[in-house]
Amino acid sequence: MKKIYKGAICTLLGMSLAACSDFLDVDPHNKISDEAVWGNLDYAETFLNNCYLYVEGENQNGVPFCSYTDEIYHRTGYATEVYTLGNVSCDNYNVGYSDARGNTWYFYYNGIKKTNQLLERIDDVPATSNDDIEKKEQITGQAYFLRAFFYHQLYSLYGRIPLVYHTFDMNAEWTETRADMDEVADSIVADCNRAAQLLPTEYTCWRN
Repeated sequence: MKKIYKGAICTLLGMSLAACSDFLDVDPHNKISDEAVWGNLDYAETFLNNCYLYVEGENQNGVPFCSYTDEIYHRTGYATEVYTLGNVSCDNYNVGYSDARGNTWYFYYNGIKKTNQLLERIDDVPATSNDDIEKKEQITGQAYFLRAFFYHQLYSLYGRIPLVYHTFDMNAEWTETRADMDEVADSIVADCNRAAQLLPTEYTCWRN
């Protein structure tokens, strides 16, 4: 009889734990899942806004790109005389406070990765009304423009760079190599043309 009672108690305990699993299996409050982002147009727009974090002003948190040439001279020791004096190397290339200047390759390819992710998933985002369809097209157009901008920044500095149009998973093999300069330029122009097809020529501003 005791064995029967023990078996019944174990069964009930197991059922109660299984019932509690749904209660404990909750979404984290400090981030939004991929399913939620690509299932909601407003969340997709927020993802796009995050891509703009990789757009910096010419003299923001560092020095202007034109300091790499003889167009202007930047007087401080951490600036671009590293380049103009021919002292740049793998261990000596920092030219400012921001990743856009001090770690340019890493910074802009992060922006490219995010725009690629958006462009891969934007078709999954539901849009039924005309306003939502227009908004979705504008999100897509801005992503194309941002990718063109990021590649332009890299092209301006390095010329031949790898062209990456998709995201990679953990098991993907990296096989990309530096593309020819003409191919990079054509890629930038192509993304600009895609953006122009989707974006309005002007935006309406509302003032209270």
